[in-house]
Amino acid sequence: LWLAKACGAADKTARGRALEVIALVLERLIGEDGAEVDEQVWTALSDAVVPRVHDKVAGVRRAACLALRRLQEDNQPATHALGRALARDSSAEVRAAAARALDPSKKTVGLLLDRCRDVNATVRKAAFDALRLKVGLRGVPRDRRAPVLARGLRDRDAAVRASATMTLARWFVSPKVGADATKLLELLDVESQASHAALALRALHAAACALANDDRREATPAWLRGEAEPETCAETRRRDAFDASFYYDAVDEDGQNSYVVALESALEVADREDTLLLQKKEGAEFKKRDPASLRLRNALLPSNDEESCLPENASTLTPAAALWLRCRVLLELEPSAARLTPSNLEDALAKFSDGDDLARLCSTAGEQAAQEEMKHRENDGESENSDDDEDLSFARTFVAAQVLDCARLLVDHKAIDEAGKVRVADAIDGDFVRTQKPLAECLAAPAARCLAVARGLGAGFTEDGASLHAAVESALNRGETRRALAVAAQLLAEPRCFAPPRSAAQDRFLEEICDGDDALVPRCSISPDADDRELAVLALGRRMLLGDANDSKRIAPHLWRFALNSREGLDVRGRAVCALGDAALAFGCAKCAPDESDFATSLAKLLDEGTAAPLRAVAAEGAAKLLLAGRPLSVDDAETQEARVGASLLRAFLACENDNDEDDDDDDMAAALGGKRRLQQVLSVFFPTLASTRPVSVSRSIETALDDASTPQQAASYVASLPGQQFAAPYA
Repeated sequence: LWLAKACGAADKTARGRALEVIALVLERLIGEDGAEVDEQVWTALSDAVVPRVHDKVAGVRRAACLALRRLQEDNQPATHALGRALARDSSAEVRAAAARALDPSKKTVGLLLDRCRDVNATVRKAAFDALRLKVGLRGVPRDRRAPVLARGLRDRDAAVRASATMTLARWFVSPKVGADATKLLELLDVESQASHAALALRALHAAACALANDDRREATPAWLRGEAEPETCAETRRRDAFDASFYYDAVDEDGQNSYVVALESALEVADREDTLLLQKKEGAEFKKRDPASLRLRNALLPSNDEESCLPENASTLTPAAALWLRCRVLLELEPSAARLTPSNLEDALAKFSDGDDLARLCSTAGEQAAQEEMKHRENDGESENSDDDEDLSFARTFVAAQVLDCARLLVDHKAIDEAGKVRVADAIDGDFVRTQKPLAECLAAPAARCLAVARGLGAGFTEDGASLHAAVESALNRGETRRALAVAAQLLAEPRCFAPPRSAAQDRFLEEICDGDDALVPRCSISPDADDRELAVLALGRRMLLGDANDSKRIAPHLWRFALNSREGLDVRGRAVCALGDAALAFGCAKCAPDESDFATSLAKLLDEGTAAPLRAVAAEGAAKLLLAGRPLSVDDAETQEARVGASLLRAFLACENDNDEDDDDDDMAAALGGKRRLQQVLSVFFPTLASTRPVSVSRSIETALDDASTPQQAASYVASLPGQQFAAPYA
């Protein structure tokens, strides 16, 4: 009771120390001895501690959160105070203490999940630690499990990534999951969160490699040791940075890997907790299990003595099992190709090298996807071009997509011999491209990618009936125009299919699909169906990048007609703008101009306030790339045109700052193209970068913007805050 009174002392040090002592006493009494506290003392402590969560001193608030850890039982004010501190407190140390102290429930677990994306790394780590220690996988809402884990595994802070991995490993070895990869994927809602679920498996595989400490890992690359500059692109560097957190040895001064030590410790705690739980549940029938670390290694690092990993047919594959199969190929071949010793790599390849099994798996996957698609259309009475989101055949379609990706990876990594490649190619050609059976449209792209690799990419364009061109023509002759168009568009997206020097067969394909007056893509670009037009615009954009400046000059006016047509759908217009921006980066804006105007003037029209937010975001992103690259936007008076576009970008950015209406970000088009939020994110990075690299360009943009009465008043203030732009201060 004396400590309870001390919590209200005038001196902040006294208040904080009293709260810390209360926390230590309660932790010792309740945590270790299981002692009970007198009800009068309990009430007095609670009444004294809860108001301190709102103290003006952050250190006192932190101590109050720690003291409330053992005062939450049947105490709604204490739980509410901790939840409020976790969600709203301005101090990171208070939010972290609240995350460690809060007892999660169905009502409060959402607060912990929100803090997994806190701006402070300490708070994010505390939130993941709390999830690991207090919340099971089933205690997290199904739709938030995979996204939260993926965010933690990709976190920029190594400690947060390690905590997220330990949380994932704890859930994986729990009795509810039982170290079963398929079961984990089912609980992560694999059908709607496939990419996040695959990342979780990759992190578990990395954790298993670290625990095994075997020869699957190589020495840390020189660029990660700071001894050389990275030679890879940004996306690859991000992937390598992920690998560096897990796959590579990071030994401290004592010769220990702190990540492995922490992971082993977390799994030992999991072993003790699960053993106590199972002993109570099973009683005399309890049998001791293998250690959690061993079960994790056995599940993610199968023995190389395993004969074959390919199932006999796709009927035995659930969506989770299909994704696990694809991830096994990725984990054992693609990322490990540079890490496995030659003998281990040979053993890994042998488990997937049967071409007959792989061809049969592809055929059965296609047949089952077609059967369910047909049954779905019969039940719904919808047309073959249905775009119903509630597709009953999605599960089998998902399985087929995973099988196709798995086959492509195996063929591309030369795990399949030449005879097997032919059988796989024939199976995909017959069951996914040339078939008259109905198939979901989303299967056309993975089927085309796999078929191209299996036919040998550029070598697949021949003069016989097995060529890639013949497959597209066959689908077209069977009345499957949409499928033929989708396959052709995907082939155009594979640069290896058209690597120079091009053969006569490749040129004939381009002429009959894209370049000719009566070619497939131009015909579909004037189709009354918006989906056909979108695919056609996508194909035209890819054709521009495959060609040269002359091809770009020929195709660009056609794409500008789509981009500037206000009666066209936003998805079609967005595709056209993206294609024009990419081509302008590659060949220059002068080669991508419309017939009756120049590139800069047409781009400025798309940046006007009257343009829909999703399309404006796409145009702004393209313009930002061009300005950062220093591409002239016009042949005549390039500086003036650049200033006009820069001023338009500045007005668009400041309009987003002043607009709190998020309605445009809620529709499907904004989700696909990016709305006001995406526009704000792009330009908030663009302007500081441009001011650092090309300050003169920003200066011209602000001068042009200030001459326009529609420019928001804070434009000069914002520009004055950028590096090297102090000239704008007098205007502000």
